[in-house]
Amino acid sequence: CVENIDECSNGTTNDCSPNADCIDQPIGYICKCKEGFIDTSVSISHYPGRQCIAPKEPQIISSQQMQLPCHPTFQSNCSVNQICLNNSHVPHLCHCLLPGTLITSHGQCIIFNQTINHCKQQNDCDLAAICSNTYVGYKCQCPPGFLDMSPDPVRLPGRKCIQLINECGTNKHDCSPYATCTDTLESYLCKCNAEYIDVSSRYGLKPGRRCTQCL
Repeated sequence: CVENIDECSNGTTNDCSPNADCIDQPIGYICKCKEGFIDTSVSISHYPGRQCIAPKEPQIISSQQMQLPCHPTFQSNCSVNQICLNNSHVPHLCHCLLPGTLITSHGQCIIFNQTINHCKQQNDCDLAAICSNTYVGYKCQCPPGFLDMSPDPVRLPGRKCIQLINECGTNKHDCSPYATCTDTLESYLCKCNAEYIDVSSRYGLKPGRRCTQCL
């Protein structure tokens, strides 16, 4: 047996931000930034709610590095979140849309609005995942006790969370009474005990479901 410790009972047993809610779990705990705060934790995908700050006012960041030649009629050369503006001199140039424009380290224009709560509105986080608001969207994370089975868990984690269940410990398995059940991350394995032969394949079953004693 493992003692279930409530790390959220006081602030000394968890590292959640003062602006975050601590949610106790059967295994560990979850930190989630309170409504109205933005999650700026170093590793939001793995450890959200460690640094939560109040949103700043939208800032207009210089778009000088993004001023590419363009044509106002066709919006040529301008990328997403950019617009071709008429200038007194030719050629016309691309500018980031205003207001609330953020230029990333890659020189991309991103429109953001800190008043939008992406986690309360439409998002593609798994229903069991933790959703954390960020300046440029949101992050998803599978909680403790769940396995991240997302198609792209590195770049887009928390899209598919599968609860870890010990089928062997809870007797939720179909192993033969004469087989040993071994729990795995995604499921479980059955293996016939010594002095027993595995005849599961004869019945179209997975290994360890039908075990016959050796004669």
